[in-house]
Amino acid sequence: MTATAASKGLGCFPVGSAASRAVARALAKARQESEAEDLWDQPLDCSGLAEGIRAVRERAERSGDLQQWTPLHIPPGKENTVRGRLAARLNAARARVRQYEAG
Repeated sequence: MTATAASKGLGCFPVGSAASRAVARALAKARQESEAEDLWDQPLDCSGLAEGIRAVRERAERSGDLQQWTPLHIPPGKENTVRGRLAARLNAARARVRQYEAG
């Protein structure tokens, strides 16, 4: 039994082999990146945003795990989308808060 479609020129590797697992990982990663980029082009839906933020804040306070905030990643070419501009504004605002807390 093979794990890949040899008839389509993608390769023919035994199921469970290191090569078939590597191909499966590469295909899964490519699909995740493609789906993530599609999300950036969709209209922004803020319904339930306040409830989600409140739940995350409560969970962080209960666990005492208030980690250092990491900047939001904006995929290349998505900087001028609605979500890209929002992520850039959030990153800039958080940088200002970090400067304020340090000073």
